[in-house]
Amino acid sequence: KSAKMVDLLQQFDADDHARSRQPVNPFDDTEGPLEPHHLQSARSVASSKEFPIFKREDANYQLPSGILHMTASNGYITITLVGNTIYRFHVKNPRGHAEYIELKRDDDRIRRLFQDPTGQHLLVCMESRDCIYIGRGGKRAQPRPLSKLRAHVESVAWNKVEQSDSSTGPILLGCSNGVIVETEIDTQEGALLAQARRSKPNLVEVYQLMRDLSDHTEPVTGLAMVPFPGRVNKLEAKYFILATTPKRIYQFIGTVNRTRSPQFQELFQQYDTVKVQFQEIPGTLNNSQLHMWPSNPKLSPTSFAWLTGAGLYYGHLGFEDQVPGDSLLQDYSLIPFPQSDPIGMLLTEFHCVLLYRDRVEAVCVLNEKLVFEDVARKRDYPLLSICVDPIQNTIYTHSKFKVVIYHPHRENRNVWKIFLDKGQYELAKKYSEGNQENMDIILVKQAEHFFKQERYQEAAVLFSQTQLSFEEVALKFIQANRTDALKLFLRKTLQSLPEKNKTQQTMLTTWLIELYLNELGVLRDDEKHGKQLSTMKKEFYAFLQTPLLRECLEANKKIVYDLISSHGASDDLIFFSSLMKDYERVIAHCIQNYNYEEALDILTARASEAKKTEGAAAFKRFADLFYKFSPILMQQFPRRTVQSWITMERSLEPGKLIPALVQCNQPTDAALVSSAITYLEFCVDTLKSRDRAIHNFLVSLYVKSRSRSGEEGEKLKQYLKKQSQELYSVLRPSVCSEAVHEAPLR
Repeated sequence: KSAKMVDLLQQFDADDHARSRQPVNPFDDTEGPLEPHHLQSARSVASSKEFPIFKREDANYQLPSGILHMTASNGYITITLVGNTIYRFHVKNPRGHAEYIELKRDDDRIRRLFQDPTGQHLLVCMESRDCIYIGRGGKRAQPRPLSKLRAHVESVAWNKVEQSDSSTGPILLGCSNGVIVETEIDTQEGALLAQARRSKPNLVEVYQLMRDLSDHTEPVTGLAMVPFPGRVNKLEAKYFILATTPKRIYQFIGTVNRTRSPQFQELFQQYDTVKVQFQEIPGTLNNSQLHMWPSNPKLSPTSFAWLTGAGLYYGHLGFEDQVPGDSLLQDYSLIPFPQSDPIGMLLTEFHCVLLYRDRVEAVCVLNEKLVFEDVARKRDYPLLSICVDPIQNTIYTHSKFKVVIYHPHRENRNVWKIFLDKGQYELAKKYSEGNQENMDIILVKQAEHFFKQERYQEAAVLFSQTQLSFEEVALKFIQANRTDALKLFLRKTLQSLPEKNKTQQTMLTTWLIELYLNELGVLRDDEKHGKQLSTMKKEFYAFLQTPLLRECLEANKKIVYDLISSHGASDDLIFFSSLMKDYERVIAHCIQNYNYEEALDILTARASEAKKTEGAAAFKRFADLFYKFSPILMQQFPRRTVQSWITMERSLEPGKLIPALVQCNQPTDAALVSSAITYLEFCVDTLKSRDRAIHNFLVSLYVKSRSRSGEEGEKLKQYLKKQSQELYSVLRPSVCSEAVHEAPLR
């Protein structure tokens, strides 16, 4: 049996040589020759055969003086220059419609810039604690002091729900003294909003973060407020607020009333009685930052990164049904810095981009490895800050006289490998970039993983989708003695074969049939497995009825008949014959095994079905079966046989059934004669037959059975009376004379 199996596998492999492929190196990122590009490419740690994960472009902005600060959003770049000058422009047209805004504050200087994601609102914070608002375009671009707001603002949480071109909506400001302030700025008024419809002040301290272990206040270096997906309507909104200091990360959850002002005060007041969720990570990094991804305000963030003195605190956000006091942070970890503490950080989908004085680095958050490094030229040293355009997903860094742009370029290119190494197969498939070779590597590894875990069914499905050698996979299941998994593998492989591969289809089909028959034979030998036998039969029969196999089974009927016959499974043979509509074989098999009643049932049922659904030409094959098998069926079940004939009505020719009735000439069985008379009467009375043979045979049976039954004599008289007018035109003269002699008319 093993030698036969090996031969079978070798045959399949030979027939399927076209499917085999050259070995693939899963870590070869080559995409072919690179086309010329005007961008200056940085060195990539991951690969030198294509563009780095972040493509570098040296911006050619002609600025009158040195750069101090920079921010970007929605394509709008805002730069502060030496001398308190603000230069704002759009990246598509740096010289057109550019705005130069001078803050005439000789005794003061700009400390920080905060620009909202749409690029409509700009908050300028001065060293003197003064804050200035600048809108975009026309009169809105005039600097307007916010007299009520005097603070060193360290962070801003913009409002993605209520923000518009004319208003910031309620926003949160994180200050250097650990206070969180709520306010709203209107571009029309150019000042803190003081609407008549609101009775409460529009600048409110809503929360004071806890002091550190040394009883010192910490600056709120990071602040974000995110509406819960699907939890915003006209009246209220549920928010998640994340706040960070250099050493702590705080979480706040609550629902705000959008018709009230201030909106967020009640949310924070809940934490007077509810314990605040926070985590402390010791460190000495003063320029702590908080970033989320995606940063696009139209999308809900799924991950976050917090820059701490101990490393990058990275994790995911899980929005569910959390209430105040709960946490949304999931799968978080502390990623160490590749070298010394960075001065800035940004978060992309799979990387944390770190800024140092002399370089830009990117660490993959999935495996914590350094994948990108771009060392600054000496003339560009030192680098001062880094920012990202949340809408265009473009990263900017700058020194005093230089701006460098980084464009993410297929940053997910190797992500599938990382997920694969971590055993996260579904994610590996998701990021395989539609590359069939990558997908094949993933499927093979996942299938082998399932096989080792003895999850053979799942392994079989996956193996059938790979380019692994058929014989190699089949032998795996044979050696493991897992026939169930082998069958599944064969079936899935069969389904994936092109129609033109007839030889392989035949081989797989016959192999599967033999496997099923072997299992059914084992189950039949043990009465304890009755339920399993029934289930296995259903599975086998369902397999035989697969539309895909119809043509293959038709072409190889003899092989299948021989296989089934060799196992002596008569019920399986009957089913297959019926499936092939080979009813003559089915009925002959039943009769051969003395199952006369089953033969009659099959013939009657199939003929009745054909009579209703098929034409006369198609029914002819069933009529021929009646003519062929009726003589023996009439001997065994005369009444039921006749009833079957009557059911067929005019579809059968009565004259061709006479051979089945001839045996009644020597009547020894009253049931046989009675049944014959019943059918002949049906032919005469209902079908109005004028066939001489039918009438002669009926009269003959009347006469011969008259001596035993007065009823038959009476029937003969009625027949003669009814047929008297046409008696001589129908009956043979000798029969007529005999009938008149036996039963004279009244």
